[in-house]
Amino acid sequence: MDKLHVHLSNLLRRVYTVLERQKITEQLELLLCTAMLQSNYLQRQIDGLKGFNEIIRRLGRMAVMSPEYFVHWIQEHKVIEELFGTRKHQQILQRSVPIVIFMHEQGLITEAIMEKMWENVQDDQFKEDILKVIKEAAFPVGSKELEFFIGKIAELNPSMMSEEALDVIYEARKGSENDPEKLLQYAGIIEKIMLDNSYSLSISEKALEKYAGMIVDLPFEPYKKSILAKYIHQMLEKVDYGVSVECELCDGLEAH
Repeated sequence: MDKLHVHLSNLLRRVYTVLERQKITEQLELLLCTAMLQSNYLQRQIDGLKGFNEIIRRLGRMAVMSPEYFVHWIQEHKVIEELFGTRKHQQILQRSVPIVIFMHEQGLITEAIMEKMWENVQDDQFKEDILKVIKEAAFPVGSKELEFFIGKIAELNPSMMSEEALDVIYEARKGSENDPEKLLQYAGIIEKIMLDNSYSLSISEKALEKYAGMIVDLPFEPYKKSILAKYIHQMLEKVDYGVSVECELCDGLEAH
């Protein structure tokens, strides 16, 4: 794409002004990226998505194309629908994070788009890839996107739960350092999975590990203190998981 941009610019140099050349080449980039993404050949689809990602990277420095124009273009040509619906493929999903982040920043991820993204989680072929996209997009704490996806993960059938799904919730702790109530809410979802016998042992163990990692960031008063008291009480009553949970959480709860 960069080579084509240079060659076309050189070709137009004698006929058009600098601004006119830039407008033509930028428009051609959009046309080519869209055509390639809509191709029936995977490599062309990948090249088209790479081109869109490159445009996003350069948007603030492009001479003519504004973010508003680019937004209008990808909406008009249903680029997101192509990525997560018509043209979905593991290699396409793996390269979609930049455009998902851009759409979030522009406030353009609708509930319909989130539902379309989540549909891929129901398919074992795409589940881990779309969960990785959601995690790497790093939606801000409290954003409609993060709340939507964490809510969906909490409702997942135990047989569909995976470490990648737990990671979406776990990574949210990075944006909730100044909001202990929200962090506690996210940790509570992990805790329910950890203590629910419906989940596999491997998922329960991963949930325990991630729960311990999340509560480390909570202030001792009143959060860690109340959690410590709860698990000591459960341990004394010999509730399922009590002893193992108490041992695993000990270091985190005492870190204050």
